[in-house]
Amino acid sequence: MSENVTEAAIGFLVLLVAGAFLYYLLEFRQTTDVGDTYEVSALFLSAEGISVGSEVRMAGIKVGDVATMEMDMDTYRARVMMNIDNQYPIPDDSFVTVAPESLLGGYFLNIAPGGSLFDVEPGGVLDNTQGYVSLLSILSLAFSSD
Repeated sequence: MSENVTEAAIGFLVLLVAGAFLYYLLEFRQTTDVGDTYEVSALFLSAEGISVGSEVRMAGIKVGDVATMEMDMDTYRARVMMNIDNQYPIPDDSFVTVAPESLLGGYFLNIAPGGSLFDVEPGGVLDNTQGYVSLLSILSLAFSSD
């Protein structure tokens, strides 16, 4: 009988910890209200590693996230639409790169602000982009026989 009570207490404790973790995730996650953002797109030769929901950062601060991705059939480039928080204006000559989150994987978009006095308009396009260049692709170019 005491084993059943012990197992029940441990089960209750596990459920309590899981509930506390879920509460922490929902309460302290960084979210942006849909009404407080504007959409900007960027064209990449390769958007490898980026997916819907990936973070968009400027100076290491999250300023938005990736909303959608599609193929631009006119240029055959990847069009990445980003929702940017209204409090972060982006100069129209900014440079957008795909950057690694860590050595274990994960990528985000990094915006390096330009020096323009004009900000990109909502619905505007940032053309200065660079996809992620992996060490493997550099080595394959160096040792290719062509």
